[in-house]
Amino acid sequence: MANFNGLQIQYYAEGKVYALLCSMVTEETRERVCNTSRMISEAMFRVHDKMNNDFEINVCCNDSYPDFCSETVLGYCKRKDQTNVILIPDFNFLGRPSVGAADYDQTVLAMVEASKVASEYDTLFWIGNEESHISRQKLLELSEADKRIEAYGMRWSGGQATGASSASKFVPLVDHTKYKYLIDLPGYGWSGRMKSLMFSGRPLFIPDHEFYEYWHEDLVPFENYIPVKGDLSDLSQQIDWAEAHPKECEDIAKNAQEYALSHLMHTHAIDALGEVLASL
Repeated sequence: MANFNGLQIQYYAEGKVYALLCSMVTEETRERVCNTSRMISEAMFRVHDKMNNDFEINVCCNDSYPDFCSETVLGYCKRKDQTNVILIPDFNFLGRPSVGAADYDQTVLAMVEASKVASEYDTLFWIGNEESHISRQKLLELSEADKRIEAYGMRWSGGQATGASSASKFVPLVDHTKYKYLIDLPGYGWSGRMKSLMFSGRPLFIPDHEFYEYWHEDLVPFENYIPVKGDLSDLSQQIDWAEAHPKECEDIAKNAQEYALSHLMHTHAIDALGEVLASL
């Protein structure tokens, strides 16, 4: 098996038998590997009557699949040119107690409910580990010059696996709705937060990104989100646009939330995962 955190699925159609074998699970990745294995089991139960082929395949549970690996895998994200990665829903769809979201559906539905109240702050908000992507450092720099941007770097004192209580600064996802605008930034690979922010009822700024998930190609600029260049060089200009077009921003936020409710709940993720497994 490849040298990465993940699983191997061994499925034998004739006897309807499958096994999940873990490989190199660390404390940092235990939650994602466990969540992914539970989602695979749930998806297999849902589509067992459609699974008629034997297969063995690895599931990469890292932030991205390394370029030096050539075997075909299931993965949470990929670059456009990575034809050997088959996209599946990520582990966040099952919830992440370590970052204060014990249940995914409950968390995002709470965001929908909170979005019915007008935002408290007229700023664009972001919080996260600034070391995981250069755009995060750039946003912190921009926030010093543009006071419409409220951005915070944070750390996990004992590593992310130790939970939200160890964060140097922590803002629950539901409290993101207190801000007028939100932005999602890439990390070491994809950002698992983007799907949750789609439920926020707030206009979401999304920069060009290297990695994408299975649902990203559904999104339309200025329909589901406000596009920004990958280096954030036009972010202030795009905030200017948003300030001058409140009705359009309201529609963008509404469209994003409606898409999320129709495509990004836990049951939708299991359906998507089941379709992938049935096609192997």
